[in-house]
Amino acid sequence: MNLNPTQIQHIHSFVKRKYVDYYDVQIELVDHIATAIEEKIELNPKLDFYTALQEIYNSFGLFGFIEFVEEKEKQVQRRFRKMHCKERLSFFTVPKVIFTFTLVFLSYQINIYFNPDILKYSFAVIFIGFMVTQITYLFYQQKKQSEKLISCNSPFKMSNLFILVMQFTHLNFYDSLIEHYPFVVSIIIALVIVGYAAEVKAMVNINYEQRRLYPEAFA
Repeated sequence: MNLNPTQIQHIHSFVKRKYVDYYDVQIELVDHIATAIEEKIELNPKLDFYTALQEIYNSFGLFGFIEFVEEKEKQVQRRFRKMHCKERLSFFTVPKVIFTFTLVFLSYQINIYFNPDILKYSFAVIFIGFMVTQITYLFYQQKKQSEKLISCNSPFKMSNLFILVMQFTHLNFYDSLIEHYPFVVSIIIALVIVGYAAEVKAMVNINYEQRRLYPEAFA
């Protein structure tokens, strides 16, 4: 037995009523539930659609779809970390490794010729700029979406990264470190910038992929 469009739409509405807010998760659940209903009715033709739907929903347990959504969120986080790591490693392969070495060289030159106090404030301005850029991009993409997508709900780590950098630049040994080991500081700065660039690239790739898979969510 194949479900008709009205029944499919009823399943979709049912899933939304059960607090599944993400469109891509809704689509996956609707497909899973529709298949399960068809199999149930084939085994027991006397079983009506609504009873089958309720039985399948009950099989998800006491908390309904909540655990399913939470597992999907974990999958998205694991996938984002994997993509982020892949993009980060790409900055150490040709041709992007040239960009990485250029960052180290420029950071080294700045560390040598500028006052450490000036550098602290410069880093603050740079990383605030990074955060504002990323937040603006996320806000712009969300405004373009007509539906929420769990796959576009990537972990936002730059705020933690900014705090880490600011703590590092204000530690007591920072002045000594930049005076005696400017090359080490240059490498740290370059790695932070590369990590940021990799995160943005991963976010853009995920967004592009979701536009291809769910164009109706961006209508």
